[in-house]
Amino acid sequence: GAEVWIWNWRGTQTLTYLQKSVLPTTTDEKGLWSWDDFPVDGSIRLNIIKSGFALVLNHEIESHGEAIETTIVLRHPQIVMGTVVDKVTMQPIPEFVVNRAFEGVTGHPGGLSWTDPLRGRDGNYRMTVSQPPRNGSYTYRAIADGYETSTSESTAYKEGETTVLNFE
Repeated sequence: GAEVWIWNWRGTQTLTYLQKSVLPTTTDEKGLWSWDDFPVDGSIRLNIIKSGFALVLNHEIESHGEAIETTIVLRHPQIVMGTVVDKVTMQPIPEFVVNRAFEGVTGHPGGLSWTDPLRGRDGNYRMTVSQPPRNGSYTYRAIADGYETSTSESTAYKEGETTVLNFE
């Protein structure tokens, strides 16, 4: 039941649009995906998506005129969790948001492109991060009304692991 999407072929997304109506988009119950008319020469890039797993993005498969069989292993996402507390009293903040930023993005302040926020309550949050960043890490921040924003250091993305980030 994993979704398989053609991302790029010969520098274009032409097959992405064709796939929506003609080409296979999901694996079978055994996790197999086949395409009888796979391009016979060159490379194609795929995105593989399955709920509960980390995304596989821009995965390149080379074709040289013969049948190709390859195994793509889906990994578990990273869990980022922690607390958000008042730095002076060390009491939990009742309501806040935590979000992550892609790093090194041109045209964004500090090179950080912030994603949609996750709402936290009573000083606790838990975030499932399923998209591996291109540079290997994200920056996180906690925002609460009446408080200064607290921003983490660059934090490595580790598939299948739990990372604890606490904010004061």
